Amino acid sequence: MTERRDHCRELIPLIAIRPEHLDVLAAQLGISEITTATALGWLRMRNLVVHTDFGYIATPAGIAWHQNEGLTR
Repeated sequence: MTERRDHCRELIPLIAIRPEHLDVLAAQLGISEITTATALGWLRMRNLVVHTDFGYIATPAGIAWHQNEGLTR
């Protein structure tokens, strides 16, 4: 059985400091662009990341969400 990964939680540290494009993020995580786009869409709907001309970047709320979720796990 395969291990379930939380791609949303894996994305935030990659885009906390500087923006990255979808294809770069997918390659860094070793997952498909569709899976990456789905995770980014989930994060965008909750205002945890934003898309700029330079790529996706985490919002302050996204960074706080990532830090708080890490404490409760």
